[in-house]
Amino acid sequence: MRNEVTLAGLTVAGQPTDEELAALPAQGYGTVINVRMPEEQDQPEGPKVEALGMRYVSIPYTVQTITRADVRKVRDAIESAPPGTKTLTH
Repeated sequence: MRNEVTLAGLTVAGQPTDEELAALPAQGYGTVINVRMPEEQDQPEGPKVEALGMRYVSIPYTVQTITRADVRKVRDAIESAPPGTKTLTH
């Protein structure tokens, strides 16, 4: 994935391709957190992620709109990830 950084089971990256999403379960990922605005996406990502057996969380914000509540939601999504799985945030 573009601009990928992983630390302690949490990966932050650019928008994954469908092929990259499909590879995530085999790499130990259980959660995908999407922070992109709906208008930035060509197709809904949630159904694709859920069809692969992963949990999908959408918390859309931009640098201009991010709030403490958004940060809290991302933190809560990371902390509630299934035990022993990795999380992708993009």
